[in-house]
Amino acid sequence: MVMTICSFSAETGFWRTVCSRLVLPVLFSGPFFSAAPAVADVLCMQNGDRLTGQVVSRSSDSLQFKTSYAGIITIKWEQIKTVTTDESMNLQIANEQIIRTKSLENLDDTSLLIVDEESGQNIQMEQDLLTAINPQPWILGEGYLFTGRLNFSLKYERGNNEVDEMDSDGEAELRWKQHRFNAQYSFENDRKYERETKNKWKAGAGYDFFLPDSWQWGLRTMKRYVGLTVLAESNEFAELTLRTGAGPHVGYQFYEGHALNLKSWMAFFRIAEEYKNADDQEYWAPGWLIDFDIFLITDILQLYHRQTGFWGYDAGSRLVWISWTGFRVPLWGGFVASTELEYEYDSDPPVGVDETDITTRLKLGYSW
Repeated sequence: MVMTICSFSAETGFWRTVCSRLVLPVLFSGPFFSAAPAVADVLCMQNGDRLTGQVVSRSSDSLQFKTSYAGIITIKWEQIKTVTTDESMNLQIANEQIIRTKSLENLDDTSLLIVDEESGQNIQMEQDLLTAINPQPWILGEGYLFTGRLNFSLKYERGNNEVDEMDSDGEAELRWKQHRFNAQYSFENDRKYERETKNKWKAGAGYDFFLPDSWQWGLRTMKRYVGLTVLAESNEFAELTLRTGAGPHVGYQFYEGHALNLKSWMAFFRIAEEYKNADDQEYWAPGWLIDFDIFLITDILQLYHRQTGFWGYDAGSRLVWISWTGFRVPLWGGFVASTELEYEYDSDPPVGVDETDITTRLKLGYSW
């Protein structure tokens, strides 16, 4: 509208003066045509590429970077040359110290250069001293992180068959700085024609303490941990009234994050077993755990595998092993669907009991 008026009226000298001295300067210098640069963090890559967006965090060997065109992307740390930000980053150094900076540079595979915002000095340090960028508050001892999952699988069949099945399992984890508490349980009860055909449960709990950097023999990130594990289970139709175990463990956290997790530990248990029609026994047994999950398709399809077991070397070399392998599909509002194969093996079961027990199930769960 303004441009039309100016064009129409500019034939007179007066309106030509108004247009050139008042309207046009306001029009082209006003907010409608302003193009002030947006605030953004900048990554310069080793190959010369330049990315703008926002630094979210760094853990393990990758940086999470939010862009306007692809959301949050994950970039290998070794591919980044420099990081420059508008707002200060919190760098966690050797799990304890925090340095605030707006600029850092990867000098090579073993060292980096940081500009300390508080002192204004350039600090050169080893790469493995940098534990995280913008770590979550619980890592710094400010609050807690509580996560978990509950799953249910139900079957009710009437007609030619009368079958009732109920499976339930869950896990919970509490994190605070160098401490991790966890607990798991599973329960199965099946009935057919009013007759119970399966009744078993398992439960376990553990505590992990991630070793301070001074204890880690040169490795400065929170990877190694020590702790204690306790377990209990019962399987009525395998003649097992109660099995309990407890012992210390040492473990290693290979990966920890949303996209990929992998941890393992080795333990030394004291096992006690009570049976219906067999001799009770107690023995020492080394044990192990492997816990792994990965998103094969980001936030759509997750593969997981968890296994634990022990070897009773002074109980006739008895091997007990159980594993859970499956796929999870996040739904909405924290709900998740999964399909799972559970495999149990006992190399020396009571007379009349099979060595292996295989169960497949579809589950609906809730995660937080």
